[in-house]
Amino acid sequence: MEKRFILAFSLSLLVLLFYPRFLQYLYPPKPAPQQTEAVAPESQNLPAAPSRPAEPAAEAVPVSVPEETFSYEDAAYAVKFSNLGAAVNYFGLKAYGDGRGGQAFLFDAEEKDSPRGFSLRILKNGAWSEEPYSLEKKEPLSVVFLREEGGLQIRKSYWFLPGQFTFVVQVDAENRGPEPVNFECELTAPLYVADAHQIERPDLEAGYLKGDQFEARHADKLKKQPYLKEGPLEWTVLERKYFALIVKPETPVDYVRTSYEKGALIHYIKPPAAEIRPGETLTHRFLVYAGPKQHDALKETHLGFERILHTRVLGGLWIYFLVMLKFFYKIFHNDGVAIIVLSSLIKLVFAPLTHMSFDSMRKMQALQPKIKALQEQYKKDPQKMNQEVMELYKRNKVNPFGGCLPLILQMPIFIALYQTFSCAMELRGAPFVGWIRDLSEPDRLFTLPFSLPFLGDAVNVLPVIMIGTMLWQQKLTPQTAATKEQETMMMIMPALFGFIFYGLPSGLVIYWIVNNVLTIAHQLLMRKLHRNPAN
Repeated sequence: MEKRFILAFSLSLLVLLFYPRFLQYLYPPKPAPQQTEAVAPESQNLPAAPSRPAEPAAEAVPVSVPEETFSYEDAAYAVKFSNLGAAVNYFGLKAYGDGRGGQAFLFDAEEKDSPRGFSLRILKNGAWSEEPYSLEKKEPLSVVFLREEGGLQIRKSYWFLPGQFTFVVQVDAENRGPEPVNFECELTAPLYVADAHQIERPDLEAGYLKGDQFEARHADKLKKQPYLKEGPLEWTVLERKYFALIVKPETPVDYVRTSYEKGALIHYIKPPAAEIRPGETLTHRFLVYAGPKQHDALKETHLGFERILHTRVLGGLWIYFLVMLKFFYKIFHNDGVAIIVLSSLIKLVFAPLTHMSFDSMRKMQALQPKIKALQEQYKKDPQKMNQEVMELYKRNKVNPFGGCLPLILQMPIFIALYQTFSCAMELRGAPFVGWIRDLSEPDRLFTLPFSLPFLGDAVNVLPVIMIGTMLWQQKLTPQTAATKEQETMMMIMPALFGFIFYGLPSGLVIYWIVNNVLTIAHQLLMRKLHRNPAN
């Protein structure tokens, strides 16, 4: 969630709607301030493991054995495995493109120099080591690695669940020797941080569910310092804008350490250390969700993973709008049309509040001559002047805040709609008309041979249209600003909004344009009904 944009967006909207009327009320005389369960092989009974306080992981010891890789594919995933740590070098999602002709991927250690995924690191001589494994079995829905050393046999299995974005990683450590063996390991879970354009996303988070409490850490904090979350944990997650990597340990964990390394966020998930007696087997099993941040796909796991969608501003309010958007899509079979219909419906619901706002501004505009007369009459006595202005408002039954309060009440709806149009996975890659081929990206009519400061090299048309509708709307809005400076500031606001919206998803800009056009239509109707302002 782009929390900083939400803050800037909210403050800008408040300024646009509220500031001039607020100054008109405070400073009448002059502009002066006044004070589901996975189906996988059955787990074996686990021996009791001694508790161990959480501690940061040591650096991995490099292995001199040559790396061997091979590919695996099923209906959902395209995966490249490595023998080192029985890990994954590349993890792609076949059903999703990256916007540039390739697959969407969660991490890519081969091309992006990111950490390997689901690597089993063994603690040896006080440091973590990625040992080489041999491939024991590769079947349509399973891949199994094997390693034997000093009487300890380690089998690491991947069990892919058909028709789902989930799979199981299972580690079985069997002591075949005559003496007890201390076994301590950790599993890595990385998420590449950039988008299809190799630009780092601002909405990167790591999350941890402990009991019923969910905690999130933003990538900016993890850049500065790794974070260690002590267990037990229900599950942990790494999030990008549209994709998530969730790991649910089916055995207790000591801790999860999260850091920012080589262009990736990475979890180091550490189960407790244990002593394995001769003839016994220790099993660690992890259920992994690796896929889109779609409400339906997350909910199908029946493990509460959809909770990650409720951690944004206003919780899950935006999901209700997403359900409505999907409903309209089923009718019109075009996400752009669905956005226009949903925007119009929301505007219709709030039409009475908007009407109240316009009516209040119209009355305030009608009182301006009398207010200016009072300002001139009591210019040497500001306190008396304020009292007389308030009496004027009271006699004419005008609330100086009536023009902005109804619109402020709609602020949560605006924010929730922003989250819907800018973060919904359903809009990723969804076309509208003409040059608008992806509602989750700026519209990009064409690309310049050079780059403009702050704007880049893309020419986006929708933000320009939005600025035009905002200027038209301002021209129709009753002006209650007290000074020329305030009027000038209000004229600058459309350009400021255009700058903010220039790099935002086209679906969000379409919503704002539709909202502006409907507001203009409402204002024109109000003008027709009140051609002669009340005295």
